[in-house]
Amino acid sequence: MITKPLSVMRVLHYPSQDGVIDEKQIGIGAHSDYECFTILCTDETAALQVLNAAGQWVEAPPVEGAFIVNVGDMMARWTNNYFQSTIHRAINRSGRQRYSIPLFFGPNPDVELAVLESCQSPDNPPRYDPIQAGAYVEQRINETYSHRQDS
Repeated sequence: MITKPLSVMRVLHYPSQDGVIDEKQIGIGAHSDYECFTILCTDETAALQVLNAAGQWVEAPPVEGAFIVNVGDMMARWTNNYFQSTIHRAINRSGRQRYSIPLFFGPNPDVELAVLESCQSPDNPPRYDPIQAGAYVEQRINETYSHRQDS
């Protein structure tokens, strides 16, 4: 399932955001990642925030020598939300430039994302219809970027 995985590594730059923060103009708005999980290497400048179960934004401070791992949508689909996607955002209020290097990791594009048998029951039916991984990523990209949507 991972001989030709849907994996992308990016280098992201977040300039410092000083003064009043407009929620529409933050480093990156609230979202979940499409793939199975994201491995994030950060520098020493904190900016990542995670939405907790109480609906509050909490800081995810970088730890030297450690990686942050976020659960992505594909893992949530496979596990019927036993592992839920990490909703997160970035706001750089440090007064310095910030860089992060995430690796978004998913299976081959032709792998079916269907709720695993062990993650469903009569009391917990599948929350998601099956879809191929590549089609799912394409669908999410089309939903995310307005220039890819039909007028």
